Amino acid sequence: MDRLTWNMADGDDKDHWHIDGSEIQPDEIEKGFPPAYKGVAIDRLAAYEDTGMTPAECLASREEVKWLEAELLEARAEIERLKQDNDAVKKWYKSACDQAQRWQDSYTTLKNQEIEELADLTAELKALKAERDELVMKLRASLSKNKAATATIKELTGALSKAAKMLADAGHCTHYPGYTCDEDFPAACPKCISKWLRKLAGDAPTP
Repeated sequence: MDRLTWNMADGDDKDHWHIDGSEIQPDEIEKGFPPAYKGVAIDRLAAYEDTGMTPAECLASREEVKWLEAELLEARAEIERLKQDNDAVKKWYKSACDQAQRWQDSYTTLKNQEIEELADLTAELKALKAERDELVMKLRASLSKNKAATATIKELTGALSKAAKMLADAGHCTHYPGYTCDEDFPAACPKCISKWLRKLAGDAPTP
């Protein structure tokens, strides 16, 4: 803003302000009023007086305005930094959410695979148990048969051993020579036992 006044201070450093006369003109008003002037300088003076402040207060207000402007610039810079931080936080949050979703998807996939594998293993274990139970039953039946067969074989072996021994001594009747023994097995003599066995086999000669 161009100044309309200037200071013509003298040697005692006292202020002597002057106004640019080209910016004021006399104004005719009703008689009885003091002389009046109008113009740009008068308009500016009126604007100053409308503020209701003294020159010192105006100067203080101007300094305050400068301070407020500086604070405003700093506030705007801080807002811009906060916006950048907010954008960075949003970007990080989105990245974290995406990573969390990937982890969740991976966990779900692995969990489903484990569930399927567990189901397969459970079915396989069930089949193995059934096969084991069947084999145990067959083994028990086989052992039972073998036990009975072993007992039978043992009895037959003992009987055959006794019969073989008695048959090996067959010769004549030790009780009544020429006659069949009237004793029951195994008290009969070997010869009579041999004749009795051949008779049972169907090949014994008729006495």
